[in-house]
Amino acid sequence: DIFYQYAQSIVKKANANRSKGVLDPSYTRTVKICETVMELTAAAHQREQKARMVPLLSSMALLVGFAVSFYKTDLTVEIPGIRQSLLLLGIGMYTFGPSLVRPSSSLKDAKILENK
Repeated sequence: DIFYQYAQSIVKKANANRSKGVLDPSYTRTVKICETVMELTAAAHQREQKARMVPLLSSMALLVGFAVSFYKTDLTVEIPGIRQSLLLLGIGMYTFGPSLVRPSSSLKDAKILENK
């Protein structure tokens, strides 16, 4: 995701400079390289965007449930501790959600490799 965003920012800056009338002899080459990097990292960028959204959306749904639990109707049954449970679940999902969504990696920790 970092490489995708970095390449994207370079393209935006290059286009902004070109629209201002700056003549950069390496513009075409720079944009082509950045587009190549963006193509190669697009799948990882999309996965990262989804991984960021899942905890936020699920936390919002739980917090909406928490807010709705304050309104009593004939259909709802008061369950002891449901408000606290929903609130804690929402906070936990927001905090630990990204680590649960991201696929596991086969990369090894640098400290393990240093000791070999």
